[in-house]
Amino acid sequence: MQSLVGFFDLSGLHAYNGITAITRSSSNMEVFYSSDDNTIHSRYWTPGGGWKNSGQDKSINSAAGTGIAGVSREASHMEIFYVGNNGNLMHSYSVDSGSNWVTDAVLAGSDWGTPANKGIGALSSNDQSQEVWWITTTGAINYAPWNPLNGWEYSSLRAAGTAHPNSGMAVLARSNVRRNIFYIGNDQRVYQGYWQSEQPNIWRFEKLSDMPAAIGSLTAVSMNSQHMEVFWTAPDGTITHAYWYENTGKWTSASMASNIYCVPGGSITATSRKDGFMLVVANGMTVTFMNPLPSHQKRSVTTAREYQEPAHLVGGFAESTITSMRLADILACQTDKLENHSRFPQLRLQGIDLDLIESPRMHTLQLQVKGASQKGPP
Repeated sequence: MQSLVGFFDLSGLHAYNGITAITRSSSNMEVFYSSDDNTIHSRYWTPGGGWKNSGQDKSINSAAGTGIAGVSREASHMEIFYVGNNGNLMHSYSVDSGSNWVTDAVLAGSDWGTPANKGIGALSSNDQSQEVWWITTTGAINYAPWNPLNGWEYSSLRAAGTAHPNSGMAVLARSNVRRNIFYIGNDQRVYQGYWQSEQPNIWRFEKLSDMPAAIGSLTAVSMNSQHMEVFWTAPDGTITHAYWYENTGKWTSASMASNIYCVPGGSITATSRKDGFMLVVANGMTVTFMNPLPSHQKRSVTTAREYQEPAHLVGGFAESTITSMRLADILACQTDKLENHSRFPQLRLQGIDLDLIESPRMHTLQLQVKGASQKGPP
């Protein structure tokens, strides 16, 4: 069985905590993950070669338990952001399609606070810009945009005590003229900061929902320029979401389903590969597929609850086969129940963050639960 890191050892390395993925083009994907030796490794995929070891560590000085955020401005560029073992916000990058990497460079030093492990977010909306946000260990929110003319610039968006130091950071650009960041406050509520090009020097902040959030990860997705949606886990492990549409101009929040339970505060991620479709993956043995109508009046939810039972895992799909799921969906699941299970004898992902790889080519991943075979992107 071929796998990225999850179903058998590659070079004796295992993923711990941070993981992120970058798609540079329809024919190239790269995944970055931190291992138990505080090194950040990567694997890459091409249509002709499948998944391969990139052959170069992307950091040898990352902090234990660091999260990782990544961007690609254009096909030859990749960049990841993480916490270094020196307490600084670090980055590693390549501008020649991965042939050469600058690694363990300081992006923001001690003047900008010590970044918290979970609260790093980054995005690029075009080939001339990229941005990174981070929560500090004191709960401040800092921001650094980059462009070719000015390079990196730095600012503090919110003072200490704003965000919980263990909050995740979700970022979203539903268009070139809008930015949103999402985080969990000390009151266990989800907040947003937003930027509009009409007032380029102003960031506004507000509470997104009064529904409680377990301190930890949250994720955001946009199906189109008129839509935003944020997902998090409640203290009881249920998935909660808040959604916004341009025609209503307001946020509405609700619990997804009372019978879906995840690890409170555990890793959660979402993607949208086409208008009208979202996929949300949360740890604690839950995978949720959603096809919301624009009115949000109806949703189709399919949930995979028990990885120990193939029939339960696949729901309405063919027995013993997971269909229309990505490799990252499988990596998404925390593995306390799976680690020693006979069907997955070498699965050792522990406390892993997660990310979904999105590519026009990557629509189907088939995995035989019994380990007979695995197919990657078509």
